Amino acid sequence: MISADNLSLYFGAQNVFEGISFMINQNDKIGLVGKNGSGKSTLLKLLTNNLSPNEGTVSCFKNIVVGYLEQDIDFEDQYSLIVDMQKVFGDIEKYKRDFDKLNKEIAERTDYESKEYTELLNQLSVAEERIRMEGGYDTDVKIHKILNGLGFQKTDFDKHTSEFSGGWRMRIELAKILLKTPDVILLDEPTN
Repeated sequence: MISADNLSLYFGAQNVFEGISFMINQNDKIGLVGKNGSGKSTLLKLLTNNLSPNEGTVSCFKNIVVGYLEQDIDFEDQYSLIVDMQKVFGDIEKYKRDFDKLNKEIAERTDYESKEYTELLNQLSVAEERIRMEGGYDTDVKIHKILNGLGFQKTDFDKHTSEFSGGWRMRIELAKILLKTPDVILLDEPTN
């Protein structure tokens, strides 16, 4: 799924690592252990293309989805928990709003034989198809299942994300990653 071939990275005169090669296969569970400052986070950043090696290459299967939970996250506290989760499905939520708006407009019209009415029906069909193709009818079920699995209560869903402690906010970020159904999940310091 992900391969690293002859990776070398150095910052100035400091050699972080040299000539590393490995493969991450489907269903692998790998723990990367080392002293502070030994390059663990740096290696994960290379695997997610957030950093480029001085030598070597990182390759991924085509269309692979990689979820990456960083060690230090700048939390965005703009929304409630449920809205923050829905933002993961940004396009789907927009399609749902468009669908609802079109449904309302169609319900208020009486010009059933007009060209405009037919065009509204076509737009409604396109919006519904987009929602269906993106798995939009399952998003609420997915959100509830993942949040419940991570220990959130239904009463937490309407709380603003700033009300949660640092550990719970990390769980929020993990939930967002899980909602994207990644092929590979990279967790940097997952116990924090």
